[in-house]
Amino acid sequence: MKKYKNILVTGGAGFIGSHLVNFLILKKFNVTVLDNFSLGEKKWINKNAKIIEGDIVNIKDCKKACKNIDIIFHFAAMSRAGPSLENMSFCIQQNVIGTENILKAAHFYKVKKLIYAGSATFYGNNTKIQKENYPGEFINPYSLTKYLGEQLCLYYSKKKLLSCNILRFFNVYGPRQPLKGQYALVIGVFLYRMKKNLPLIIHGKGFQKRDFIYVNDVLNACFKILNSNISSNIFNVGSGKSISILDLAKKISKNIKFSNRRKGDSDFSQANIGKIKKYLNWSPQINIDQGLNMLINKKII
Repeated sequence: MKKYKNILVTGGAGFIGSHLVNFLILKKFNVTVLDNFSLGEKKWINKNAKIIEGDIVNIKDCKKACKNIDIIFHFAAMSRAGPSLENMSFCIQQNVIGTENILKAAHFYKVKKLIYAGSATFYGNNTKIQKENYPGEFINPYSLTKYLGEQLCLYYSKKKLLSCNILRFFNVYGPRQPLKGQYALVIGVFLYRMKKNLPLIIHGKGFQKRDFIYVNDVLNACFKILNSNISSNIFNVGSGKSISILDLAKKISKNIKFSNRRKGDSDFSQANIGKIKKYLNWSPQINIDQGLNMLINKKII
């Protein structure tokens, strides 16, 4: 692939996005961040990145951000299943209209490539180890809107308007993960409550299983696809293993309590990562025990 230098990260002030910005700057790319700071933090953005405070639902902001850009990582989204049940319209605006705006702006400025952050919620309650070619099962608006975003990207790519690929993220965790509130992630919540000497709250019996992938492994997958000539494709980014929420909690604390199961919550998540291993020569390097030990021992939750 021709060496491109100017990269836009939408949602670059968020959990995964801010790590990606740091990673790309270390790799000597020129990085621009587009973020509305509804969830992200300005303090997380690398001082060498260009910041555009704006919203993907505003086409003018998207065009401003896409000018002179070679490659886009589109990470900005309304990002949680639970809140999407209560505010479907907002979810559609962010994840469908916002994605369409970025694609239109990217095509307008002849951006070379876009990498879209897909979601493993696509698979719903599919109890088989999940392959990219499985049909979707949409149990909440978030999963549906993220899928529609995928399809918009693939449409642009197949029509040769813009080269796009999808990285379908499973349960990403690591430093800066949301710890509290409706957008919090389970590992972050558990570690936060453990640190505060509070019981870990499991919704339901804890038998639901998840595939957790450490953020550093996600960054490496992003770098692999960045340097690939592949187009119009979808890749799972997960550990390829699953653990029950109950077993996860036991790794963190003995102080565990149970509450009612949440709506729109899937029973099973586990990535088949054969495709990304084959085509991008990527595989995860950090297992769940190593990841938890790094977060707990270094106190970087």
